[in-house]
Amino acid sequence: MLPFSLLKSQTGNKVGKTESASLSIIGDFINDRYEDIWGRFNWPFLYGRVQKSCVADNEYMVIDARDLDYIVDIHDRTNDYHLNPKSPQRGGREHADEQDSSSTPNVYWPEQTSIKTQPASASQLTIESSSTSDTSQTVRIWGRDASGNELTEEKTLTGTSAVTSANTYTTIDKVSKSDVTDGYITIKSNAGVVTNAIIDAKEYEATYLKIHLVRRPNSAIEYTITYKRKFRRLVNDNDTMLISCDTAVKIGAYADALRKFDKNYDAARQLEINPYVPDDHTTYEGQVTQLIAKYEQWADTLAQGVPHVEKDEIDEVSDNLTSY
Repeated sequence: MLPFSLLKSQTGNKVGKTESASLSIIGDFINDRYEDIWGRFNWPFLYGRVQKSCVADNEYMVIDARDLDYIVDIHDRTNDYHLNPKSPQRGGREHADEQDSSSTPNVYWPEQTSIKTQPASASQLTIESSSTSDTSQTVRIWGRDASGNELTEEKTLTGTSAVTSANTYTTIDKVSKSDVTDGYITIKSNAGVVTNAIIDAKEYEATYLKIHLVRRPNSAIEYTITYKRKFRRLVNDNDTMLISCDTAVKIGAYADALRKFDKNYDAARQLEINPYVPDDHTTYEGQVTQLIAKYEQWADTLAQGVPHVEKDEIDEVSDNLTSY
């Protein structure tokens, strides 16, 4: 797949727009077409797996959710068991009496958080970037002290040199930043021993998924978590698409550019679809149709795994799992 920079430049060259302002607009067209294709089909590339260990008596697993749309399945590899999903509302209500009991977990529900790990004890926080260029953006912290009082403050980044919070936090509720940065931002506590959160350069907030387990595990367990990835726009020059749809995206973005810059609506319309030949490879819709047909045929030749869920919960889980 082509990197974002080449997708923009090749499309820009076709419409005669190569200056940075125009390429930025063309970049939006590329992302819009990519998002459209992303939602057209259940592409096999959009699923991932992560291995996660859970120690005894730990009721939560926390995973990085930057790329996660929703959980498909959690497989207890130690006991060869698939956990049943619940919504936070239903799980907390129906399993209140089991949450403190110790056994092999058989139920889970997800909770969104921007904090990976809480401070080990009351602590000031340090905030630093991986880039020396980040000196104007601010990071806001929300949290509580040992008495439960709410605290909030803003600290201005000082590049790779750590800046220390004025407040001492027992619990961190949320951290965010005012603007995109050149580097990733790391928030630590307890003299740098505990990493509380990491915010990506192009994101404004860290995103983690806290998976609540019921019951508490009575021994260490290895889990395989299968998830569907969320759509993420191309941002950096070297970003590439997960779906092999370069040609379709360039045709669609070219049509958008013809409308925007040349007001050539007839040519743009001809690039969208051929009403007489739906799979015409010279059109956007033809390219997308051919891609879907290709992967539909491929999917028919593969054994499809079905996650283990309780039938009456499928709709509720779909409604209640957190998307980011």
